[in-house]
Amino acid sequence: MTVYTDKKLNHNRPDITLLRKDTQEWTIIDIAVPADQNIINTEEEKVAKYQELAFEIKKIHRASKVTVIPVVIGALGTISKNAKTWHGKLDIPDIVGSAQLSAILGTAHILRKVLCF
Repeated sequence: MTVYTDKKLNHNRPDITLLRKDTQEWTIIDIAVPADQNIINTEEEKVAKYQELAFEIKKIHRASKVTVIPVVIGALGTISKNAKTWHGKLDIPDIVGSAQLSAILGTAHILRKVLCF
């Protein structure tokens, strides 16, 4: 969903946007499955990419808090040391194991399609 702002932003379409209307807390979630060696760089890029949007949301919508959470899992299931901290901020049951399994199964599916072609 596009988050509309007064200012033109390059990055205004996060994968998931959560809004708690009672407390006016926004959570911006962006998901990526890069190669395993690019996990840390991708995580940093995701946070930096949406900082300007977070500032605009806070200003325009008078949000009390805007949090940017990158969900980055390597193609072979690798996660960064910070992943548990990021996932802890989501206030949902532990999803790291199932997300890793999904990434590995997706990679295996792609490999089967390529190798059997």
